[in-house]
Amino acid sequence: MGDEAELTRKVQEVRAKGDGLASWNVKDVQVMASWFKCPGDSKLPTTRAPLVAHYELTRNHVEIDHTTLKPGEAAVLD
Repeated sequence: MGDEAELTRKVQEVRAKGDGLASWNVKDVQVMASWFKCPGDSKLPTTRAPLVAHYELTRNHVEIDHTTLKPGEAAVLD
């Protein structure tokens, strides 16, 4: 659960920068792409241009509460 809180904090920090992609560095784009990543999406790229392309494709995904199970979804147990 700490990882989710950490990602939420990072997303808030990136959004606080304003200006969107214009003011984001590679790490910021990676944080935002991670935020909108859904199961089944391709692996996140590591360089800026492909990361921006991935973010543009996925940024319209619904922001979900990653800590809440969907109806019929089972918890992942390690």
